[in-house]
Amino acid sequence: MKQLILLMTILISLNGLLFAQNPFSMALSLDGDGDQVSLPSVQGSNSFTIEAWVFIDTNYSSWRTIYSGSSRGFFLKDKLINWWQGGDRFLGGDTIPSFEWHHIALAYNDTNFFGYLDSILDTMSSYFGGTLPLGAVGIGGHNLEYFDGLIDELRIWNFMRSQTQIHNTMGDTLGPVYYSSADSGLIAYWRFDELEDLGINGDGADDVRDYSIYGSHGDLVGDATLDISGAIAGIELDYNNIQLKKFTLSRNYPNPFNPTTKIKYSVPQSSNVAIKVYDVLGNEVATLVNEEKPAGRYEVEFSGAELTSGIYFYQIKAGSFVDTKKMILMK
Repeated sequence: MKQLILLMTILISLNGLLFAQNPFSMALSLDGDGDQVSLPSVQGSNSFTIEAWVFIDTNYSSWRTIYSGSSRGFFLKDKLINWWQGGDRFLGGDTIPSFEWHHIALAYNDTNFFGYLDSILDTMSSYFGGTLPLGAVGIGGHNLEYFDGLIDELRIWNFMRSQTQIHNTMGDTLGPVYYSSADSGLIAYWRFDELEDLGINGDGADDVRDYSIYGSHGDLVGDATLDISGAIAGIELDYNNIQLKKFTLSRNYPNPFNPTTKIKYSVPQSSNVAIKVYDVLGNEVATLVNEEKPAGRYEVEFSGAELTSGIYFYQIKAGSFVDTKKMILMK
């Protein structure tokens, strides 16, 4: 599987600029067949956030490990964000597309799990007694559940980060202000930007550094290696001159929101576009767009000021293209 995955044309907007979807040059490369990073131990915590960039290199429908110990961990199951602990599983949200870079995060506050996809709230689940794995853990592998693709910028914090915190740092490497002391709450941070000989298992320069003060350095196992991620950092592009190839409907931001949120969409050719909002009973509560649009990228704002808190759905119809996404109004 070891190959240079070029994603120069896969782009997302972050903070008003357009970047390749993973803004980092190197990444951990795993082939799904026994590859992982073995870690001797990592700090435990009853509240935590685990986040990483992932590139799924196959259309699988089974368990795949992001970070796990013997009895609990952060997995993808059928390409859904998942926490597994002692037989309990928490599934939900949208399917993570294969062959694209996406940022995933799982935050826990001792009573509730919150799963984020590209910094947008994707799934929630209640659970008491969740804890980070203690003792020996692995990145990308657990039993026979091995990840196939690329993992980058894996970070673990000893508190539940907010959506805003996740969004604000997902596109940057973390500096010393985060990893030079315990004050930031960062308890593990693997950049996967170079291999070093850190003395793990005494087998040479195949170790990856944990930049946090705890130094939970890892050892590559199997055919695990570092590959060029195919992304270029910090390149500002002309958003309007990039050729559109398909209709898209993006996740709204912020989500949850109060009372306004923004929705982006793109149209590859002149089309009649309708975007409407519905409540959980299927009642239409707002029409955001209902007109012909020339090819281009657009953004529309939705206000829930006159609505009650709850789950709502927004749907785009443009020609034969139909897509629906969920948003949460929380007052």
